[in-house]
Amino acid sequence: LDISVAETPSAVSIAAARTAIEEIALSAPKAVATLPLAVTIAPGTDLSLHLEGVPMLRARLREEMITWASPEAIAEGTALIDDDFTLYRFLHAREFNQDNAVSMFRGACAWRAERAVNAIFSELHPAAPTSVRHAASREYFYAGYCGVNKTGGPVVCERLGVVDLRALNQQPEALSLMLDAYCSYLESLFRMVRLASARSGRLVRATIVVDASGVSFSTLRNIGVIKTVASIGPPNYPEVTSRVYIVNAPVLFSAMWNIIS
Repeated sequence: LDISVAETPSAVSIAAARTAIEEIALSAPKAVATLPLAVTIAPGTDLSLHLEGVPMLRARLREEMITWASPEAIAEGTALIDDDFTLYRFLHAREFNQDNAVSMFRGACAWRAERAVNAIFSELHPAAPTSVRHAASREYFYAGYCGVNKTGGPVVCERLGVVDLRALNQQPEALSLMLDAYCSYLESLFRMVRLASARSGRLVRATIVVDASGVSFSTLRNIGVIKTVASIGPPNYPEVTSRVYIVNAPVLFSAMWNIIS
């Protein structure tokens, strides 16, 4: 994809990002834990206007995490807190309001712990050992990794038209697996952009291509499933995506997109 940016990344930076992205996308997870990273944003980058907010947020989070009741949530926060780029994502998502960023970080860590995201990711990653759930998710899940764009960001595709939403509404176990598969997919994206940012020294975000071919009135009648799925990402994976491209969209897709949004 030809995606313009304010400043073209260097070839070395792009190569570093690509290697990191492929490491996450193509290899089975090595550990059932959030990737701990200690990354400092270098002065002079395009994020430097907001750099003062990152250490301030980190200090507030260190004080707050002591009061958290869940050891699992504390472990999640500990793995994320030393990564400047990750904290920047939370700040940016809340318009650099410290109180709101703290609240978002707290909620995301609690959700990650309660949802057991790392275990789901390790189980349902495309390269994970096969199982009944893994095989079913591989056969029926509608989204996945496609490659890397020319600026070094991951590209994924979501094929909404191939999902049998009516069947998911009628089969709670199938819907539960679909939600788990979507969590694993988002976690994969999160890990890709975090590691790519750490390796390249710049904020890396993903491009999503939504293939709407096959979207029908049946999709619209069962839009609640898509809304449930779409609600997972924004509060828990801030600023992971830079752009969304919609292709092969039928006329009714705009109405559906308005409902989802």
